[in-house]
Amino acid sequence: MQTEVFVDILRKIKGIEDKDGVYTLADGWDMTVHLGSPGRALVVRKVRAVRIDGPLITLDSTESGSIYCTCSDVSVVTAEEAMAARGARAGFG
Repeated sequence: MQTEVFVDILRKIKGIEDKDGVYTLADGWDMTVHLGSPGRALVVRKVRAVRIDGPLITLDSTESGSIYCTCSDVSVVTAEEAMAARGARAGFG
């Protein structure tokens, strides 16, 4: 994915704030970033912040720590409001 496309996607996420090239997710939001290609993929869950420095990015995840890659490694980005933040109870989503 091109850097400009990745930044455009991040800017469309309602629960994200941009501060000097660091995109931070608000509490109650979950983001997952899929890296690589079919057969050689890595899924980074619970991304809390994304730092962009040219073509290089750092994904800070509460589950995986810091992941370093290039924007061209990114294939899919998903973001959603966590169930607890939506007021949903487990099993009743």
